[in-house]
Amino acid sequence: MGWVIIIVCIIIPFASFFPLVKSNEPILLADSNMLVFISAMMLSILILFYRLRVRVNSDYLYIVLGIGIFRKKIALNSIVSARPFTCKLWYGWGIRFLPHATVYNVHGISAVEIRIKDKDRSVIVGVKNPDDLCNYINANINNNLNLNTESSVSSVKPAAMKFIYSLILILTVIPLLLVFYLGIREPRVRLNEASIELKGLYGFKYTFDEISLLDTVSVLPPIIMRTNGFSFNNNLKGKFRLKNIGHARMFVKSGHTPYIIVITNRNEYLLFNFSDNQMTRDFYIKLRDKIGGFIWL
Repeated sequence: MGWVIIIVCIIIPFASFFPLVKSNEPILLADSNMLVFISAMMLSILILFYRLRVRVNSDYLYIVLGIGIFRKKIALNSIVSARPFTCKLWYGWGIRFLPHATVYNVHGISAVEIRIKDKDRSVIVGVKNPDDLCNYINANINNNLNLNTESSVSSVKPAAMKFIYSLILILTVIPLLLVFYLGIREPRVRLNEASIELKGLYGFKYTFDEISLLDTVSVLPPIIMRTNGFSFNNNLKGKFRLKNIGHARMFVKSGHTPYIIVITNRNEYLLFNFSDNQMTRDFYIKLRDKIGGFIWL
């Protein structure tokens, strides 16, 4: 866990949308599958570690993280001492296993170090008011107080952690919505003076001199697998591996024939269409006129 996860969860969704430009072709650092995985991971982290509850009674001290999957119970008669402790920033967030201790923390640097009988490793618990918890534990184990009631000390999230939680939630939802929107949006293929181009997600740019074959087809080649792309319902966008063809770029709404197929002199395949069949036919005619006189498939 720790700050590394927080930093990764913040940086990767942003980095995934910054294209690496090479030969005027945008290449995404991560595809939609990776974004979904990262977003799911961030949500899981938030659910598992969004809060820390410390509960203590006359017999046990309970440490519960998030929804309760990660928890620890310590018998008070096994505790040697409890003292206020200041966590290092690099101890991070969640559960950390250090050479000398196990740390449970979801915020700040205020904590309690609990030493246990016959154990070389102590337990460090992040709390807002460490003095209160220390006094309660020490009073009980030293039999200075007759405690018949249960006390609860919660780790209250400060403003900084609330901001981090909100930021992670935003970065979880926005990439998913953006990828979904870009995936189902009509491809914005345009004809320039000397090239055909699509900017943005899985974009491309081919000059007319690079195009060796152009045609329309009514049936899509069988798809073997999606290598770096988006697939939802009848929307296919990105890089796919096709039977008898190999790798190809597809910007297709399946079921809306025809499909325009372009092959470059580097043997790169491109298939695309629009939801409006007539718009696809009109675009094909414009592209054919721009290229002029090539061999059709």
